[in-house]
Amino acid sequence: MDVAYGQAYEPSAAGGADLLVGAAGINSAVRADRLGTGSAPRELPEVAWIGIAGFETGVYGGTWGRGRFFGMTPVEPGRTNWYAAVPGATTARDLRDAFAGWHDPIPRVLADTAPRTWTATGCATSIRRCPPSSVRADTAPSRWSATRRTP
Repeated sequence: MDVAYGQAYEPSAAGGADLLVGAAGINSAVRADRLGTGSAPRELPEVAWIGIAGFETGVYGGTWGRGRFFGMTPVEPGRTNWYAAVPGATTARDLRDAFAGWHDPIPRVLADTAPRTWTATGCATSIRRCPPSSVRADTAPSRWSATRRTP
């Protein structure tokens, strides 16, 4: 089967292939065709927030907690990129409280960053994820293309 960049997937294109790996993104036509509508992404009740603190934390990576996630990455000298996933009802006003009592430097990072600078596609974005059982014997959507990862 020949595949060309920008060519739309046609259900008949897979023909008698022994295996089809679909790396077609969050709204994959391959996944929908081969695995059915039950494999469609679903909205998660989470909101993603991002920001940049004006200091280097020296601590990078992610921390998971009950219904929350906070991560930090270096962005450039003197600054730290941060990202957080929280329940969907969490507003900018509530974000600092959501991580109060977490290990240092998380509260300091949030305290150092003005809420007006927090962004993620207009300050908050819905997160979608595919069901975990999106694989069958002859079809395997690429994990990176089948899900839009939480931040």
